[in-house]
Amino acid sequence: MISKKGIIVATAIFSVLGIMLLTNGWREKNFQKNAHLTAGEVTGYYIGTRGSGVVLQYKYEVNGTSYYGGLLYYRIVAGDISFFLNHKYPLLYSSKDPGTSRLLIFPDSFEKNGISFPDSLNWVLKHIY
Repeated sequence: MISKKGIIVATAIFSVLGIMLLTNGWREKNFQKNAHLTAGEVTGYYIGTRGSGVVLQYKYEVNGTSYYGGLLYYRIVAGDISFFLNHKYPLLYSSKDPGTSRLLIFPDSFEKNGISFPDSLNWVLKHIY
C-alpha cells in the first residue's frame, strides 16, 4: 500500500514536471511569435569533456548592440570544427528579448524552426555526420 506521504511526494513531482513542460511550451511559442531573422558569425568554439559535443560561439548585432551565444552540437566531424569559424549564418532572435537566439547552421536546426535548409549551406553537410 502506498503511504499518504508517498502520494504527496509523487503529486508534487508530477506537478513540477507539468509546470516545467507548460513553461517550456510557452517559451517556445513566444519565441516563434517574436522571432526575427538576422545573421550571426561563428567566432570560436570549445570542445566539451567526455563526448559532450562542441559549442560554437557566435556573435550578432541587433539595433547596434552586440550579443553573444553558443550552439551545442554533437555531430561535427572532429577535425573539421575550424571550417565553421568566421562564417555568417542565419540566426533567429526574439524581438522581445534580443539576447535570446538560435543560430541556424545545421539541417535539423532549420527544420525545428520551420525553415527550409538553404542550398548555400550545403557545404556544411560534408563536416557533420
